[in-house]
Amino acid sequence: MQRKLCEKAGLCKRIRYPAISIIVPVCNGEKRISEFLTSLFKSAAEYPNFCEIMVVDDGSSDYTYEIAWATIQKWRRRWPNIKGRVIKSCAPLGRAEAVRMAVDRAFGQLIITINSDVLLKPNALKEIVKAYVGGYGREMVKAVKVFPNPWFS
Repeated sequence: MQRKLCEKAGLCKRIRYPAISIIVPVCNGEKRISEFLTSLFKSAAEYPNFCEIMVVDDGSSDYTYEIAWATIQKWRRRWPNIKGRVIKSCAPLGRAEAVRMAVDRAFGQLIITINSDVLLKPNALKEIVKAYVGGYGREMVKAVKVFPNPWFS
């Protein structure tokens, strides 16, 4: 019964999950970055393809860079297949420039930008990509944007 409903709705297609690069622009986010990255790594661990996490420290005057780097190192020991790095800007350039700086270095076919003030559920990345690739839900929420990597076009 459920299979028939699924087929009628057109939701039973197998999704090919592309490699993704998750870009997190942040400035002075030392209080929340560790908790956020922990939720992001747990969600990336559930994703069925390559994941790359890129934190862009946009000229923070606090310890955002150091905390982000330490958190990424901690979770990469547990999940070595998830790539992670922190890019540091010497001066605040703004969110758009921080994202552009990371896109120029990204390996994923899809780029996902996420604000660092949210927490993700374990299946969030899988659901975000599924919604994007399936064509339903291209505008998820304000905290998440998804677009194809221009280097793959």
